[in-house]
Amino acid sequence: MYKNYLLLVFLLLSGCQSNQLQSFESQEIILVKINDYKQLIPLYKQQLSREDNNEIRLKLADTYLKSGDPESTLFTLQPLTAPVKPTAQGREHVQALMLQAYAQYELGTLDTALNSALAANEIQVNEPENENLLGMIYVSQHSYIQARHFFNLARSHFYDDITIQNNLAVLDIIEGKYEQSIQRLLLLQKSSVADPQVTANLLLAMAKLNNFSYVRSVLTPKYSDAEILDMYQILRDLKPAMQQVNDA
Repeated sequence: MYKNYLLLVFLLLSGCQSNQLQSFESQEIILVKINDYKQLIPLYKQQLSREDNNEIRLKLADTYLKSGDPESTLFTLQPLTAPVKPTAQGREHVQALMLQAYAQYELGTLDTALNSALAANEIQVNEPENENLLGMIYVSQHSYIQARHFFNLARSHFYDDITIQNNLAVLDIIEGKYEQSIQRLLLLQKSSVADPQVTANLLLAMAKLNNFSYVRSVLTPKYSDAEILDMYQILRDLKPAMQQVNDA
């Protein structure tokens, strides 16, 4: 009788844990689909309060980053990136270092972001997302040769075509290679779904080459002639911003 009672208690507890896990997973799927970061953050924190788990900790850090809170990302990652004894291993450690680099990049601490991304690259080479990130950091540091090197590495390792070609086009614009930039961006426009960033960078490159007719042809449906002329002059005189490069 006593043994049967213990078995019943065990089954009840197992059932509760199973239901909790099922509830967490179903909630997570829905919230991720609708990008509801405000609800995802407490959901992940609740899971971590029950049991520290590297996978959930990485998800929480990533969600903080996507919600615009890079400082909380860095705080959450501390156990996984601590130089003395990180708890993450292998692929998890690489993911933690990359998230740390993204957060540091967002905060404008470029040297530390570079160190984090390079550390991830040492552990796992041929990681295209990290190579693109390194390219972004080097662009922000005005190290254009290194930036192009890593963008091309990411491309050779099959990173997203729109992202990497757009980033290379921005680099072309920064270096004054407007015709080369336009060639890349026109190919993207023809071969892919219209992307606002690609269109914006193409307008910038065209304005730099004094191609007012192209700028007008794109903007005419939405703006008056006077507004288009003002925008054209602003684009023509604009210094390309580092923020025009994309992480994805």
